[in-house]
Amino acid sequence: MKINTPSQDKYQHRSGLFRLQSTVAKLLPDARVAKCLRKFSQFPNKKRQLKDSFAKIYKSDQHQHTFLAGLEVCGSIWVCPVCAAKVSERRKEELERITTEHRRQGGELVMITRTVPHEYAHDLKTFLTTFLEAESILKKDRQYKKIVEKVGLIGTVRVLEVTYGTNGWHVHTHELWFIEKAHPALYGRISGLCYDPDIDKYIGYSKQGLFNLWTQATKKAGFNLSPSPYAFGIHNGDYVSAYLAKWGKQTDWTASAELTKSHIKTNQYAQDKGQTPFDLIRNYQQGDKQAGEKFKEFAQVFKGRHQLQYSHGLKKRFALPEKTDLQLAQETTARAEFVGGLNYHDWLLILKHDLRAKLLDLASHNWQAVANYLFNLRRYNYV
Repeated sequence: MKINTPSQDKYQHRSGLFRLQSTVAKLLPDARVAKCLRKFSQFPNKKRQLKDSFAKIYKSDQHQHTFLAGLEVCGSIWVCPVCAAKVSERRKEELERITTEHRRQGGELVMITRTVPHEYAHDLKTFLTTFLEAESILKKDRQYKKIVEKVGLIGTVRVLEVTYGTNGWHVHTHELWFIEKAHPALYGRISGLCYDPDIDKYIGYSKQGLFNLWTQATKKAGFNLSPSPYAFGIHNGDYVSAYLAKWGKQTDWTASAELTKSHIKTNQYAQDKGQTPFDLIRNYQQGDKQAGEKFKEFAQVFKGRHQLQYSHGLKKRFALPEKTDLQLAQETTARAEFVGGLNYHDWLLILKHDLRAKLLDLASHNWQAVANYLFNLRRYNYV
């Protein structure tokens, strides 16, 4: 069995992202993703097209990876796989920072997952609108407010996620609760792992109670089917801590990653749990035209929505600066070395054959490798 080197894995990963982006650009030619890392941020004067470098390549001092600059970026977490990978990594770092600080201060974390049964008859816009209405009803409920007050809830971070499967669209949310230090058995009780009647008296609710409130909210919002017990998941602080500690292992997925990166995962169990939006693009690349239409539906419905949402005051509490997805996508590594740049015509050559990943891979070794490659492209009229 052939085993790839880390360098080969990095190239294949980046190449895959660029291929996905190119496919999305063809599906959504009028969207900003169609210009992302393609169009110059400053269009070259005709007299300078051959002389000036407009597409620049830098190499990070810290991570030793190459990246492009001098180009427009779209910052779309929903439809651009390249920006989604970068933005989600930055969001994960932010979340790791505040969860670590929260635990250092003696607080606890609880992960809440909410979903509903999905039916093929639901179009995505209707499904999403109804789902968000159910969440709004839940959080306005008097009993729910009593629960979060008794728990000592400081704030939440919620992510919105969608998949598509045999029963149609499936929307759900993951929500991380930041909780003050409270009753020592509170977290086991929340997660349904503890059934001590004394704890019931202290807290006044159980996992079943929270599930019942969610069931009521979904019915009031207009869902015809009642959620199953699996539609409301709760994991206690020990579970979240274990996930945070395991970050970096290929087979594990941390709480921070679940919140920030779930949208860009490849669903290995797509037949059972549905396909992510980028899985739809992968299927479209294999000739599934319906997958392409479903992705366009998804792009239209989710345009302008926030994937990650902090409750009011939580960022300020942890001195986390407010940054949009576009700002994060535009950020470059603080310390990076300029490797080289391409003029207007060479860049068009790279774009025509979708060689951006190849270009960055060559530049990671040395600029002479890039120069030789470009020379051969021109020499053999590979245009």
